[in-house]
Amino acid sequence: MKEKKFTKRQLDILKILREQTFSEKVLHKIYQGALMAMQYHENPENFSQAAHSLRELNNLMLRHISLVTHKNNKGKQKEKMKILLKQLDDLGGIGKDAIIKQWDDLYDYFVKICHHGVDNVKSEEFGQKLDIFENIIFAILGPVYDSIKELDNLIEIENPSNEDVDMAMSFIKNLSQYEYFFKHLKNPNWIELLDEKGLFDKTPIFGERSIEPSFLLEVAKYKPEKVLEIIKKHANTNHLGARVDYIKCLIQMPYEYIIQMIKSIKKWMNSQKVYTPSLYYPIVDLVLRIIENNGEKEIFNLLKTMFAIKTQILENDQKLNEILNKQWKKISSKNYEMREIYHEKLPGEFQEEYQSYIYEDLVKKVLPNVMQKFPLKTLNLFSNVLRVSINFFLKGKNSDVIKDLSLTWRKFVEKKPLSKNFRNILVDVIKDIISYIGNNRKELFPEMIKELGKFKYLIFKRLEFISYYNFSDLSGDIVYNLEIDQEQFRSIDENYELFHLFETSFDKLPKSTQENYTKFVIKEVKKERKKWKKRKWKKLKRIKVFPELTKEEINKFVKNWQIEKLKAIENFIDQDFLDNLEITREEIERVNLFRESEITFGTKSPISKDKIEKMTMDEITSFLLSYESKKDFNLSKIGLGRELEENAPQRPDDFIIMLESVLKNNKLHKYISFIIRGLNKALKGEQIL
Repeated sequence: MKEKKFTKRQLDILKILREQTFSEKVLHKIYQGALMAMQYHENPENFSQAAHSLRELNNLMLRHISLVTHKNNKGKQKEKMKILLKQLDDLGGIGKDAIIKQWDDLYDYFVKICHHGVDNVKSEEFGQKLDIFENIIFAILGPVYDSIKELDNLIEIENPSNEDVDMAMSFIKNLSQYEYFFKHLKNPNWIELLDEKGLFDKTPIFGERSIEPSFLLEVAKYKPEKVLEIIKKHANTNHLGARVDYIKCLIQMPYEYIIQMIKSIKKWMNSQKVYTPSLYYPIVDLVLRIIENNGEKEIFNLLKTMFAIKTQILENDQKLNEILNKQWKKISSKNYEMREIYHEKLPGEFQEEYQSYIYEDLVKKVLPNVMQKFPLKTLNLFSNVLRVSINFFLKGKNSDVIKDLSLTWRKFVEKKPLSKNFRNILVDVIKDIISYIGNNRKELFPEMIKELGKFKYLIFKRLEFISYYNFSDLSGDIVYNLEIDQEQFRSIDENYELFHLFETSFDKLPKSTQENYTKFVIKEVKKERKKWKKRKWKKLKRIKVFPELTKEEINKFVKNWQIEKLKAIENFIDQDFLDNLEITREEIERVNLFRESEITFGTKSPISKDKIEKMTMDEITSFLLSYESKKDFNLSKIGLGRELEENAPQRPDDFIIMLESVLKNNKLHKYISFIIRGLNKALKGEQIL
């Protein structure tokens, strides 16, 4: 018998099996015997005898597993192989059935041959099975870099075959080899063959390593249909990294493929307790793809879930709600309650939450595109989210009394809010949509006002009021027919938006609204007086906030209430009305309800500062008599009066002379307060009168 020759790989495997420590059996001799038997072609039983040795080697490599785990020796080879790979892999082993099954299939093949289950064993086929068997042993026990080198060669194959896939799988027997293969594989022609072998059968699970999605991401552009098929199989994955990669895959696919996964993407977002940036930012890119294709139904189906406020966030708001409740009990007078809470310093955990910044940034990335395509539907979407947020915030409160508390958490709609909670972010979003419609889609302005009117909370009315001011040229007809209920009158000394509407446009409101408001100021005095009397003996005395009030003191509080309500319309009421109430203009002028505001509101003058400075007093008087503001209340008598107030300190003597003619003409009485304030400024500035 001639001396048998072994390849370098076979000699390396002999050495590895000789040095292994996990089995007491002389595995290298069994392997050597199999090689010698196979090469002895004069023996008609050479393949059967070689197969017998290889089957024994396959079995003996795993025999110790049953001793360690106390499993029956007849346990499946596949399960034992999983345990062996885990024992020999510092990264925890590879649990892919497709990889493990290869070892099980080899065992069955060698058993079949050694028991003469095949009449005519083909040398080429037996040799391929031996190659795979050797590759597996080398991949398990040999140096990692040798297996990696073989994988690199296979990865470079442009059009792989089933045999190439089998070879690749034989070199992958630990986690580092597996991850290396999928990380470096870029060729889309592998995907069908790998899927047939079952490498994409297992859905990625939270807590486990998952590398396959990174390969799908590489080939999604070239094999979108196949990648979508695999993603659908994994729709129930709870693995965040896999979800992110799958969304990035979808971004590369045609629109009709993307919309097939919207239901699953919504489930993925709903399962997140917070707005996880790694997931939500790719979804933003996906949303923009859908917007490009005008998928209105699909986009709002996705956006409703994307921008719904998370329960955890709403619970934080509920904590804030509890803080406000505590403060509420300390406050005794309606005149002070909002302001006291407003000035209360809230804990840092409620100030500028990290999640609120993520949410705001997500909105900023989506809003410009979606509102350009679907402005009114976008307004409805974010208005509903704001409504839900307020509903949760008001749990446990009587909403008929306190409305939506927006006068606390958003004192001025046009000003930067005290804290960046989600309600304030949503208010800013709605403001942006209003601004877009007012500037770019003017024809939709009336529909926009109707949309805001669908929501009952005060903040929506306040947003409506600023719409009238910012887009006065679009609001004229609406304002002329604007009915405002008495409940809103009560908050005018705190509701700056309503105050500003009355201050600039009271004479443009329907006569019924004007009359109702003046009646309210007169008749509500009795109710206010009764409230103060009740509070004196019950709430006020019990919590010892105020001393017992005299009748004169109560009258003083009630009169102060009346003056505050008149402040908004001081330029629209005549002297007889004030005389009947025993209130002077000076008392009204001293009131400053919104001193915290740094915002400069107000209508503009129909003539510029430069022009009025060049006019004579007779020319100014003539202009005042002839000017009518008409529908455009952005240019109004209020703005003109303010311009007179600014000009009066420059020539006080002339304005004193003009004041005499103004006092004689009822039509000019609304300018008196402005001129007097200007003259007061002159006195303070030491101008000679």
